[in-house]
Amino acid sequence: GVLRVITRNSPATYFQDRNGETGFEYELVKRFADDLGVELKIETADNLDDLFDQMNKPG
Repeated sequence: GVLRVITRNSPATYFQDRNGETGFEYELVKRFADDLGVELKIETADNLDDLFDQMNKPG
């Protein structure tokens, strides 16, 4: 299965640096996905309207 997560791109939530994906929310959902034994799919939104629009689209 797949755990689909939509988040904002920021240092406090999720971002990519030269070492890969990181951020507090990323670390939480990555461990959750690992515990569930599913793939983690991260999508980013530029603002809250975009985030809610993405939530309403099928996976």
